[in-house]
Amino acid sequence: VSGAKATVKVTKSSGVNVSNVSVQQAVTVNDLPQVSFAAPSSTICVDADSKESTNVVVNFTKGTPNFTISYKVGDKEFTDVLVEGTTFPIVEDITGDTNIAITQVVDANQCANTFGNVTHTVNTQKHATLADLPELGEVCEGTELTLTAPKVTDNGATVSNQKWMLNDEEFTTDTKLVYETHNNASLYYSITSSCNGITKEIETDPVTVQVINGNVDFDLTVSADKILAGGE
Repeated sequence: VSGAKATVKVTKSSGVNVSNVSVQQAVTVNDLPQVSFAAPSSTICVDADSKESTNVVVNFTKGTPNFTISYKVGDKEFTDVLVEGTTFPIVEDITGDTNIAITQVVDANQCANTFGNVTHTVNTQKHATLADLPELGEVCEGTELTLTAPKVTDNGATVSNQKWMLNDEEFTTDTKLVYETHNNASLYYSITSSCNGITKEIETDPVTVQVINGNVDFDLTVSADKILAGGE
């Protein structure tokens, strides 16, 4: 308790009281540091094959800044990390469901508190995924591309804004191809994936459009040792 009063009795070494002297001295008892998680989301979204940050925030609710904190993210341990202020974001890449635990906090007064139950579990949910596009064959100028949208797997996310893109511009399949414009153009499929409030544009790898213009350019070279006349 901060500002508590203490009474001190002075005695001889023999145990006989010399006098009953009451001395009052203010004693400051500092709070042990305490922490809590700042209403973190229990679910984050990750790509199918990549990592995503936890972005879980720890609040220091008692104790005197600055702090050092020790914690675990899954099996990875972090010790004596300096924190200036009263909040600390745990930004650690994860690929699957992960438990985060605060193990110890020491404040500026060197008051240490060890924790065994300040934990938070982060669950992962994947964004939508797209199947690969097949390679395109050659297409004659003036015709339309016959396209089938790739398979979309939502993985629990909300999928919207599905579209074909040609040279980074939206493309409709009834567009007639022009050699000068579309030959060697880059074609891909794009969707918007929304997962736990996180929105992300997801695209297939591009394929190349090859347009044939129907004009044949050739060189004709005629050579002869002699020109025959009169049917010879």
